[in-house]
Amino acid sequence: GFSVSPVSRLDSPMFAALEKAQNTVFPGALTIPQMSTGATDSSNIRSKGVQAYGVGAPGTDKDAEGPHGNDERMSVDAMGQLVEFLYRAVVDVAETR
Repeated sequence: GFSVSPVSRLDSPMFAALEKAQNTVFPGALTIPQMSTGATDSSNIRSKGVQAYGVGAPGTDKDAEGPHGNDERMSVDAMGQLVEFLYRAVVDVAETR
């Protein structure tokens, strides 16, 4: 049957690290919870008590037209920003462990 997984907390160390990294890499951007219409594997680990967050790369409206299709794209600059953002968040959490 269908089961609903719990939502990820907004007061976790990982969410705080994502906010901190975002403030550094994307100054002025807001970190907000969002629910998408697609499916995610995160629901499986959230049901086991793991906090899981989806993040996306920066892009233009044109970039958003082809997700998971033959014309899916991301600029080299956006890839670099995404890698820096994720690296900073992971290192921040790892340093506290």
